[in-house]
Amino acid sequence: MQTKLNYRSKRKKMELKGSHTNLDIKKYFYRKLSKTTDIKINSIILNKKRLLSNIKHVDPHRIYVRLSYQILQSVDIQNDASFVHVTADRCKRDREAEELSSFLKSHLESILPLTSRITIEQIPSINDFGLQAVDMFSYGVFRKYEHHDLEWYKSFEDRITTEVVV
Repeated sequence: MQTKLNYRSKRKKMELKGSHTNLDIKKYFYRKLSKTTDIKINSIILNKKRLLSNIKHVDPHRIYVRLSYQILQSVDIQNDASFVHVTADRCKRDREAEELSSFLKSHLESILPLTSRITIEQIPSINDFGLQAVDMFSYGVFRKYEHHDLEWYKSFEDRITTEVVV
């Protein structure tokens, strides 16, 4: 993937980003990923303009936590799962990151057996290919709603199990 990503590039790219990766590389990435992984995509789309017009002051961190909770409810987690691992992008400050982890863990503990092991880690996306994949697919969903651009989105839309607009 690094060879494709850095083909004819003067600056070496270290991370796949939806906004900085051309369509051919996105499609190549998707074909490779689809061969080895059963991909299911759950997405939640926030209409910020509508939200901000209805609410005077809103804490972005609380919105992030609420949306995380809402999307987690749509994920098909087996009730008898013995181990669940959640990886989130490390984009929050220490206190906010701790609150998010605590909130998600509490929710998972409420739906899983007492014997289930739950881990949550927040790491920079540059260190995790899974988070980079999420960024790639998120960008496709963003382009669909923000710019009515379906070119990348159509490549993976058959893998979307949940697409909720709030």
